[in-house]
Amino acid sequence: MKRSKIISLSVAIILFTGLESCEEVDLTFDQDNAFVAFADASGSLSENDTESHTFELYYASTSTSSVSVTLEFDTTGIDNPAVEGVDFNVISSKTVSFESALVQVVEIEAIDNDIQNQNKSININLTGDGGTPLGMAGGANATYTLTIVDNEHPLAKWIGNYIVEADSYGDVLNGEPDGAWDETWEVTTSRVDDDETKLRMVGLGFGSLPIIVTVDLDAMTVTFPAGADVGGEGYGFNETLIWKGDYENVEEADVVGFIHEDGSISVDLLTMIVTDDLGIYIWDSFNTTWTPARKKAARSVSPTIDKLSR
Repeated sequence: MKRSKIISLSVAIILFTGLESCEEVDLTFDQDNAFVAFADASGSLSENDTESHTFELYYASTSTSSVSVTLEFDTTGIDNPAVEGVDFNVISSKTVSFESALVQVVEIEAIDNDIQNQNKSININLTGDGGTPLGMAGGANATYTLTIVDNEHPLAKWIGNYIVEADSYGDVLNGEPDGAWDETWEVTTSRVDDDETKLRMVGLGFGSLPIIVTVDLDAMTVTFPAGADVGGEGYGFNETLIWKGDYENVEEADVVGFIHEDGSISVDLLTMIVTDDLGIYIWDSFNTTWTPARKKAARSVSPTIDKLSR
């Protein structure tokens, strides 16, 4: 499969601005559009983490101001809610002001216990006086969902949010610079309640469908089942299926990766196969490195390339 970067829009913009270069464009930020939002929509920490968990709030504005918001901790609709004072403590103030800086940090610490009581979550909502919009367009990032991972689960080290750096095999083979087709995914892993040898994963290949993987603690391996569908919407196809291979040679087979004591994961030969109404195609093959999100500040990025059938 051949991939070509989506540059047509950029080229169109360049051509358009070139033709219209005589006209002056005012790019001044309109203060009427200022808003407050969380930098991320979710995060996690293990209940036995010795370091506190931090996340950012920002005020999208041209300058600091007396604008402030209050953090509301909400358990509505959560089956296994985290309770303040029992599962976590809020270290920073629940009232956040932007008088000193446009970005402020919220700090929370987990409370450890010796009970296997599964992961717990809580929604942290922004509330204000109504003067400043909360959240981005459509209300995005007006709520931050925090998950406290139960460390009594045997797979607790590998449960949570991951930043996955996917190193492409296909870029150089298609005449592109090394790294040009690399991708970054944000993957969430969670427990499977009736099987302590398995994990549920969602976010592979920018997809929204969960898959179930098997973990072998003796061999320190994680097995991705052949043909598992991670969701086709990330790449714009009907399905995105997991196969094994290095782009030149692929097969419908399980992919075996490795789990590490520090909570990280490494998976090589992870191939994404995409399907549509006309056929099945290789999207790309990757060597992936999984870093727990709490250890690395990063943002997920959508695919910057479009892969077309050869």
